[in-house]
Amino acid sequence: MAPADASVHYQFGLLTCKVDAPGPAIPHFVNALRAAPERSAYWFALAGALVEVDRIGEARALMERFRDRGVSDEESRAALKDVVDHAFSLAQARFKEGAFPVAEASLDLILFLDETHSGATYLAAAIAAQTGRLQQAFDLFSIVIDREPDNATYFASLGALLMTMGDNGGGPSGRWRSRSASTRISPSLIRTCPAYSRKSPDMAWR
Repeated sequence: MAPADASVHYQFGLLTCKVDAPGPAIPHFVNALRAAPERSAYWFALAGALVEVDRIGEARALMERFRDRGVSDEESRAALKDVVDHAFSLAQARFKEGAFPVAEASLDLILFLDETHSGATYLAAAIAAQTGRLQQAFDLFSIVIDREPDNATYFASLGALLMTMGDNGGGPSGRWRSRSASTRISPSLIRTCPAYSRKSPDMAWR
């Protein structure tokens, strides 16, 4: 297939997503990627379509294959942002439904693509808290507070968690500030939190 054909399939895929649905667009994106794998935007377009039809595992596997290629142009950066935004919307929806495993799979993909995504880290903390993984929730809340110390919602969530954990002396700021939290995800946290379980701290490939 010629590169020109790849572009045609890519444009058809984009059009199909807009006027129909992402599912029927997937074959077009697959053909575009096969013909021109050097185009980063094609990888992200396919990953985004897979996310939108809840095929998160396939999107993650695709991004693992892409990881070493890097992102060097505005079109690819925009496509990457679309993948992250779609995955985060899916995670939020599944969280509200109580479908925590699906939500965590989406968060895993997001944090593979952007380990500094505070919204995904916060949502992973909320899931950990609601599923009884209180220490993991504490660690994750601490990470997002380190990143955004002026976010009142993050502090309120940590305070509620500490009350659940039985720490009523000193409030959230006392215990949190005594902890040397890192803005990067620690290896011990990666091993214990499902949303990070398949990452390593040096996987930032953008």
